[in-house]
Amino acid sequence: KASAAYADAEKKATLDDLWAKCGEAMYSLTSKVRSLGFGDDGISTYYSANCSKADAEAVQAVMEQKGIQANNTRLFKIADGEFELRLASAVEGTEVLTNDSG
Repeated sequence: KASAAYADAEKKATLDDLWAKCGEAMYSLTSKVRSLGFGDDGISTYYSANCSKADAEAVQAVMEQKGIQANNTRLFKIADGEFELRLASAVEGTEVLTNDSG
């Protein structure tokens, strides 16, 4: 609260709002956020919170089948059996992948 930004009333309101949204999570020491993992076992920025290890393994199998490496990817579970895989790339576009093995 000693920063120049905090001295400005408008910026102070923005900073207070941001702190209210993320301050507790930044200093949380719950077991879930202290370790990497899936679901209730931990936290990951590579997989959405609703993605299980089995989901990740199934998508990994499809990625291997399609010749896609997991580097710079993020996996989001949309619904059971439906996922969105985001790949960091300079090339823009969307491609739908299916599991050819059933």
